[in-house]
Amino acid sequence: EVKQPSLITPLNVNKYYVAYRCDRAFTAFAFKPQHPNIIIESHVAYIESSEEKVAYYYAAILNYLAYKVTQLGRAFIRHQFARPLLAVYMAGLVWKDVDEDTRLEVVKCSKVLHEKALNKEYSNQRVALKDVERLSEFKKLVEILDAKVSKENLEIALGMVSGKGVEEENEG
Repeated sequence: EVKQPSLITPLNVNKYYVAYRCDRAFTAFAFKPQHPNIIIESHVAYIESSEEKVAYYYAAILNYLAYKVTQLGRAFIRHQFARPLLAVYMAGLVWKDVDEDTRLEVVKCSKVLHEKALNKEYSNQRVALKDVERLSEFKKLVEILDAKVSKENLEIALGMVSGKGVEEENEG
């Protein structure tokens, strides 16, 4: 379920969040607010969860999909907003649709990746994804998820968040 809050309210310090960019590369991270007055800026979307593992799971799934866009040489759609969440659904990677062993492995990889990427700064999100893709935990994450998502569903999902690749655009 995706909904837009009717009022601007601070994040709940008792919840976990996945924040992701609303424009172009929708790279994501999981966190629990440390202060009671944090408000999400308008160019950032978020998912709220009462469970830490769910937040880390969705951060990993969103980053996997963003990585697949760049890996396939596709261009990100300019304004994303809820599109990445719909792409997660279309890929068949929603939390309840994935077996528990897979979820736990994804969460485990996601937590390690969050620690390794902590306090790093990048010139853009493509550079960040290039840096992360060399890490063994990210390679494992991609391997796990590639085995779970069908090529057809992945194509549908990526079509929601990206345009054609450079080669396809030249052919068409």
